[in-house]
Amino acid sequence: MATSTSRTPNRSAGDLQGAESAPAPLVVDLADVTFIDSSAIAMMVNVHRHADALGVTVAWTNPRRQARQVMRITGVDKVLFVQTSGSHLAENAPA
Repeated sequence: MATSTSRTPNRSAGDLQGAESAPAPLVVDLADVTFIDSSAIAMMVNVHRHADALGVTVAWTNPRRQARQVMRITGVDKVLFVQTSGSHLAENAPA
């Protein structure tokens, strides 16, 4: 009969310090994107959902006019964190 013993390693407070902090946001720069369609919107929502499940904020930054319009028309600008140039991540993050 095989037995196994599980041991928890000894850890100091310093070892665990980073474990409780929130992960850094993932920043996706859309400055070079000239066109988005429903496939791109679906991908963005999918990325948002997966990142949210991991506790990561995704910031979609610097969208051009066409991209902003599509995000506004579809309503994803209310779900996704969209940062235009000149705005600050912490100020505009969704609640």
